[in-house]
Amino acid sequence: MIEITEKELNERKDYYEDKVESGTVVLVKRSNGAKFMMVPQDPGDLEYQRHTDI
Repeated sequence: MIEITEKELNERKDYYEDKVESGTVVLVKRSNGAKFMMVPQDPGDLEYQRHTDI
């Protein structure tokens, strides 16, 4: 996961959208302090999967 500002997202939107669709989760911080996540449409595309020891 990477964290960026909304300004960075707006300046390089295509770059970050490509990163997200390749599996990187992006946490975006707005100027008012609110945050939102960008994730791939298909959860199977996430870069990492939670592994459990059973």
